[in-house]
Amino acid sequence: MAPEDWATRMSDLGAVLRARGDLAGAQRHFEAALTRLRQVHTGPHRRVAGILHNLGECLYGRGELDAAKERIEQSLAMHRGLGEDTRESVAFNLTVLARIAAERSELEAAERYLRDAVEILREVHPEGHPELSGMLGSLGQVFFRQRKLEEAEDLARQALEEARRMLGEEHPGVAVCINNLAVAVDERGEHATAERLFRDAIAMHERLDPKDPNIGNPMSNLATMLRTRGDHAEAAALYERVLEVDRAVVGERHPKYGRTMLGIGRARAAMRDWGAAERWGRKALAVFRAVHPPGHRDIAFTTRHLAEVLIEEGKFSESQALARESALALDALGGDPGEAGYARALLGWSIAAQVVHAEEHEEAIRELAAAVEQLRASTLRLSKQRLRRVREWLAVVYDRSGRAELAGELRRENEADRDPGEPGARHP
Repeated sequence: MAPEDWATRMSDLGAVLRARGDLAGAQRHFEAALTRLRQVHTGPHRRVAGILHNLGECLYGRGELDAAKERIEQSLAMHRGLGEDTRESVAFNLTVLARIAAERSELEAAERYLRDAVEILREVHPEGHPELSGMLGSLGQVFFRQRKLEEAEDLARQALEEARRMLGEEHPGVAVCINNLAVAVDERGEHATAERLFRDAIAMHERLDPKDPNIGNPMSNLATMLRTRGDHAEAAALYERVLEVDRAVVGERHPKYGRTMLGIGRARAAMRDWGAAERWGRKALAVFRAVHPPGHRDIAFTTRHLAEVLIEEGKFSESQALARESALALDALGGDPGEAGYARALLGWSIAAQVVHAEEHEEAIRELAAAVEQLRASTLRLSKQRLRRVREWLAVVYDRSGRAELAGELRRENEADRDPGEPGARHP
């Protein structure tokens, strides 16, 4: 068999395996095709560039971000060198680079890649393109993480409109866009509308293809919403369904799998099942430490979760180490100050829980007071609730250290800050 024909056969098999979710098998076939093609084409070639892209997609799907970026950048350089006919492929390369950058919390780079990709695709296909809605949706997700909430919702609506125009009313791509819009709507506080949209997205995926790997996204988002409003058992059950999807699609070493385990851990913590919350959190942390560099946001959120659970279990020394790691990482990552503020609050409360000497009260007070200021500056929906909780923690420490007047001031702030009809804050 001629080398070109053999490479085509390997590449086609790789595409089939990738569609089935066998990313390791797909990667082997793409690598074999690439090796054979490079024996024939020693310089830039369109087919070589295409297989490099496919290989990069597989590596990204398996969580091997450095290797994925290397392959996509090779493909991008080759496509750019081949001229105007490959501009559409350049846009697709940029989209994958954006996903890799977003995975690493490099949001400015992700935004730049996606803006360039959207601009190129609109120039090449002024009448529209089926992939444009996905690019707009991804850019909206980046805006969401940057807390540009109006821009995020606007792009989510544009993406859904574009998907319906190009793909029809019933299509997996439309379901993906409905999920993205639900996330934006939920953040604005329209929870009933968001829940309906999440359930619409899940139902559409189930009608079209119950094994579609994207079905896990609206399930996971709905589970998070349910957990936030107190429906913890249903949330945990949904997360466990998502875990099965993730295991089949991306495997157990992928960040997505770790995030779903963290979701289960958070749901179990809300049910006060501390042992299960710790087990799931530790499993998630093991995945994240294996696939991410130190200080990654996934690691920071998971160490914060574990710090909170370990306080409840009386494991204060480890809780303090994890809370300190989380606070430092979240400070370094930037973003909303409430994220680092809550980690710092857990550190202060854990210190306060095992105070022996008076000076330890001062350390706890420093951390808790700094956390209060960060939470006051936060725009996150959860931060108002967390701020009341942390003010109460600080008030308790003030009481213990003989500063009842300062404790009273904090409790009066909490009373003034409570929404009408809201029950009193839980005592820590």
